[in-house]
Amino acid sequence: MLPANPLLSPKARSLTKMAGPNSLSALPGRVGPGSTSHTNFQVTKRLSRQPQSGSTASGVLSTKRRPRQTGGTLTAVQSMPVLPKPKLVRKKQETRQVELRSQVRLLKELTEGVVKQFPNAMPMDIFGREVGRVMSDLGFGANSTLGVAGLTRDEACRPFLDILTEHYGPCYVSHSLGAACNIGKAGFKQILMHAPRRTSSARKKIVIFASPNVAMNQDGDAGILYRKGLSEETKTSEELEEFVARFRRGAFNLGGTHRIGFDPGNGLDVDMIDPDDVELTVLHEKLARQVVRDGGANETDLVSTTKLAARAAMHDFVRLVERHANLEECDVAVVACVQIHGQYHDMGRAEEIQYDTEFIALQEAVAWVGGEKKVVSKVDGLNQLEVQAIIS
Repeated sequence: MLPANPLLSPKARSLTKMAGPNSLSALPGRVGPGSTSHTNFQVTKRLSRQPQSGSTASGVLSTKRRPRQTGGTLTAVQSMPVLPKPKLVRKKQETRQVELRSQVRLLKELTEGVVKQFPNAMPMDIFGREVGRVMSDLGFGANSTLGVAGLTRDEACRPFLDILTEHYGPCYVSHSLGAACNIGKAGFKQILMHAPRRTSSARKKIVIFASPNVAMNQDGDAGILYRKGLSEETKTSEELEEFVARFRRGAFNLGGTHRIGFDPGNGLDVDMIDPDDVELTVLHEKLARQVVRDGGANETDLVSTTKLAARAAMHDFVRLVERHANLEECDVAVVACVQIHGQYHDMGRAEEIQYDTEFIALQEAVAWVGGEKKVVSKVDGLNQLEVQAIIS
């Protein structure tokens, strides 16, 4: 007699025994004539085709009644212990309210630190919406205007470029160190050619944004920014900080006689240009010229120099417009502003803020519409201290 198959229940083994020796080919691990490999499921199916209660394998009726089935054999999965389902712990409403109040407090602290240095600063998304409204009122519609982004090359400035692209579509990019206007006549002619015109008689529309950047924490300290992937702090405006240091040392020859260009009042000193660092030294020369135009500098810190860079870029763009744009055929607006990266001085805290921590502070804005020059004195946006407006 063959040994009992331990994979079958006692009841199944008895039925297999009744079915005769031919059933061995159906058992796992056994090989009989013409047999194939079977699973436990196939064994169960074969056994289910055996004679029902009251009959035998030979077909002779039996007088014995089939015992009442009290339950089947548990499979391996069914025999596993049933663990209670873990209960999901939901945050209580009052806990969420505490978190929101904490977020509002942190954002308010950061906002107050920013407006210490830039009193007219407002959240970047609000600035984008409001300046778009003002420009639209002047005739610079979103679908008919070429946006020009003159920002710094810092990757932290990308959110502002995204705001401009969202409103005006793909922008002509003139990024540079310190957001200086270095495109010259050739670059400005490209802008004029790229500006859309729906009909041959329609006026072209161009809006230029010149915006240096700086980081600011809740104490109003400027220049330090924490970046993803770096454990140490970094600087946002090192080219401007270097200008501050050089200016304090008296390194600029503001009375030099050798100039680049044909305008002595706006040219650059040839001796001050470093061929191995052209862009930086040109930026510093332009900032020094702007100090002269301003009648001197009462402050020479990073914040005042960032504002100085915005005015210098504004001056150069306005100069290009007035000299090389045909204002009888196109309308042009130039907006000078400062992009401010709200950043806590202790690492990681800014990531706890769930709201936008980028700010924009308008410096100057001017537009030529129909050949007439108009000065935009301010952008009437929401007050940056109204934190509830930011949240909503």
